[in-house]
Amino acid sequence: LSIIAAPHSSPLRWASASGGSAREGRMAGAPFWRRVLDSVLSIGSYPGEPETQAGGRRVLVAALVVGTLLNIPTVIGDFNAGYTLVAAANLVLVAVTPIFLEALRRRPHRLAWIINGIFVLVLAVQLLETTVYGGLLESGLVVVFGLAFTLGALVAISLKAATWWFVVFAASVVYAVVI
Repeated sequence: LSIIAAPHSSPLRWASASGGSAREGRMAGAPFWRRVLDSVLSIGSYPGEPETQAGGRRVLVAALVVGTLLNIPTVIGDFNAGYTLVAAANLVLVAVTPIFLEALRRRPHRLAWIINGIFVLVLAVQLLETTVYGGLLESGLVVVFGLAFTLGALVAISLKAATWWFVVFAASVVYAVVI
């Protein structure tokens, strides 16, 4: 009788008792937007993942998706303004992000490698943009967004990785000032 759900039991208990996963039970009656959000935030999850790592991964995946979506109007604006090289580089970022997310979904234990790969690509585009525009102020302080790499590495990878990304951030600021 434990398989049959009592009228007062939660969908979570019923899904577990009926052989389905607890997540399926939670998601059965959820609105469409919630199901989409949960599926995006679960990219890179794996059984037994520590909760702190899962939280950091979810934050980083959400930031990556939102950042990519917000980058699309920038690409259009750069093309319209005649900055074809910068627009093309940003378009590459938009196009490559789903590939990185798929890699994270398929190889969740490679989180640090995949995140560092994304950060290197974004850093290269930021440095190209700084060079094309002509320096720190002329580029709109674009290299300052490199500080997000430090924070992202701190949240999702480790303190050691965050320290290295901070050194890279400082070097990129020095480069932007010097050119």
